Amino acid sequence: MSKVFQGTLMAVPSTCPNKDTMLRLWVHEACRVFHDRLINGEDKEYFKRMLAELVNKHGLGASYDDLFVTRTIVFGDFLRMGIEREERKYEEVSDTGKLVALLEDYLDEYNLASTNTLNLVFFLDAV
Repeated sequence: MSKVFQGTLMAVPSTCPNKDTMLRLWVHEACRVFHDRLINGEDKEYFKRMLAELVNKHGLGASYDDLFVTRTIVFGDFLRMGIEREERKYEEVSDTGKLVALLEDYLDEYNLASTNTLNLVFFLDAV
């Protein structure tokens, strides 16, 4: 649980301005800490259903579809290239297509600076 709180506390008010964004941040962190460690598809689905049920139980107004079907909830502090680590903001990724393009840009930057180039393909399931 401490990792969920640690991730949640990385956000600042300007990037997490309301309860809906905070809910998505909490769901993202819970999924990164717990869901990503599950190996069975059945267990992963059970976890997501349990999370959606918990959200509804506490009246936070998000359905299973809102959380896991109609959108991909991802947060990160790497969304702006060329910013020093101390100045980065932990914020929500609004467009997963742009996320993949950004990761490809980071890969290109790495390959230009390194003698050992990497050939990676970014799949949304792995991002």
